Formats: sequence, C-alpha cells, structure tokens
Amino acid sequence: MSYIADRMACGLAIILRGSFSLYKSPDDWRFTGDIFDILAMYKTARGLVFDGIASTIEYAIPDQESDDLEAYEAAIKDKPTLSVLASTRLQRVLLKLAQGTYENDFTLALPAMVCIEKSYRHTVMLSLIKQNNEDPDVDLESVPDKEVWYRVALALYSVCCSTNPDISKQGFEACQKHLIGTFMEEVPDEKWIGVLKEMTTKQPSVASPLSRVNTFSLLGQMMVRLFPIMSVREKNWKDLTEVTKDAIVIADENMMNSYRGEPLFNYTAKIVANIYTQMASPNFGGEKRYCSWASDAFKKTLEKNGAVKDKKKKDAGHVTQEATSTAT
Repeated sequence: MSYIADRMACGLAIILRGSFSLYKSPDDWRFTGDIFDILAMYKTARGLVFDGIASTIEYAIPDQESDDLEAYEAAIKDKPTLSVLASTRLQRVLLKLAQGTYENDFTLALPAMVCIEKSYRHTVMLSLIKQNNEDPDVDLESVPDKEVWYRVALALYSVCCSTNPDISKQGFEACQKHLIGTFMEEVPDEKWIGVLKEMTTKQPSVASPLSRVNTFSLLGQMMVRLFPIMSVREKNWKDLTEVTKDAIVIADENMMNSYRGEPLFNYTAKIVANIYTQMASPNFGGEKRYCSWASDAFKKTLEKNGAVKDKKKKDAGHVTQEATSTAT
C-alpha cells in the first residue's frame, strides 16, 4: 500500500470534500475515518489526508465565533454541515496528528490543533442546539461527550509540549481555553485526574525552557482551580498526592537546571509561590490538612532552591518575584 498511499489519500480527500453531504449511513463515516487513519501511517499520504480533512472542515463548519445558538443554527442551515458523528470520526485522525502518533511526526500538529478546536466546538454547538430544541428550559450541558473532551484536552496539551516555543505558546493558549472554559462539575474527577497526570508525566526537556514554562504554568493553574473541590473528596487524595509530589519534582528540575534571572527559574518560582500561597489561604477551600501539607511542600521547594529573598521572611509574598498564575 505504501506505493499507492498518496494516490489513495488524494482520491479519498477529493471524494470527501465534494460528496460528504451525500454520506447517509454511520458506516460511511466510519469507513472514511478508518481509511484516512490507515493512510496517515504513510508519510507520503499524511499531508494529503490532512488536506482532505482540513478543507472539508473549513467548508462544512461555520466560522461563527458567537455562542448565540440561534445564529449558529441559522448558519448550519445555509449549506451542508458535518454531523456530530462525522466530526468525531475525522477528529480521531486529527488527534493523532496533533500527538505525533504517526511515526512520531509532529509537523502537522499545529494546523491539526486548529481543526480540532473548530470541529470540537462545532460538535458542542450541535449538541446545545439539540438540547435547546428538545427542551428550551433545560440547563444546557456544555460537555456532551466526556471521552471526546478528554481526548481533545490531551491532544491540545501535547501541542503545548512542543519544543518550538511559538507552537508551544499556541498549544498553551488552546489547552488553557479548553480546560478553563469547562465547568468543573461537568467532567468526572477521574478525567481531571487523567489530565493532571498527563501534565506531570509529559513534560518538554529543560533544554526547551519556554515550552517547559508553558506546561508547568498550565499545571499550576489547574491545581489551583481543581484542588479546592477535588481535595474534599477522600477518593481523590491518593491521586492528588501523587500529582503534588510530581509537580514538586518538576519545579525542582526547572530551578536546578536554570539560574536566577533566567525565565525558567523566575517563572517557576512565581508559579510555585502562587500555588503555595493560594493553598495556604483560608479562602482556598479544600481539605485543610491536605492543603496545608501541599502548601508547605511547595514552600520548601522555594527555600531549597534559593527562591526566597530573606530566610527570616519565608511567608508568601517574599519570594524572588511576585506570585502569578500564568507564565505567558
């Protein structure tokens, strides 16, 4: 197949773009998605596979930026659009492109991420429109498919891990938007824990300091946002403890492999300071004993790495830089 993969990909891309509106059966979309997935394994066909998916998404999904459901519903009635099933089948290939699944090739990660964002938002809007039409008084659920939400989160985070600082920054912003824009209670704790563990186990090399700052900043923001609620549930204590210990190891690595005044050291100190001061605050919420332990552990990391101005003033606010929750 390697000898004809590019021609097959080109032909299927043309068929998809010109005839997607004629697909009637779910099997049509399953077949198309599966064939694209197989063809993307071959380098000669990978770009053509992406072009076919991207051009279809660009044409078939509205560029409607507003969250106005009526406006979006009107836009999808103007011309044929992708169904939820169609979008998710194409997303499977895009997610793999963003994560470098095919031969560890990340060359299409950034454009794939753009398509993932657009297609995922489209599926959410279609779901909200359906919910609203069925019952206008119902509380709309903005995460209709928890597993798809989770896979998208991991793919966007993977782009954030890019060693290219510009790509990493765009991945950071996309992943931050995806995570922060989600109501926490709409996603099960195990999915949030899965995201946190992905962040602690998948980090760029310290040789890529700006990318490393982006991933650690995102981890810090999610800990501050999630721990007040998640730590009150005893079932989460073991996992949150592991995440906290791993985050401290990352912070140590960042500061031990950089010098005071360098972005990696300074921003890591800021992020750690923000985590520990937030957790130490009586307004933070969460399980008090756990938050006290975690706060103290982060504080000791600052002291260990010389990120405290005055040994006599080890309280929050006396770190090298003012605490902040974002590094970009």
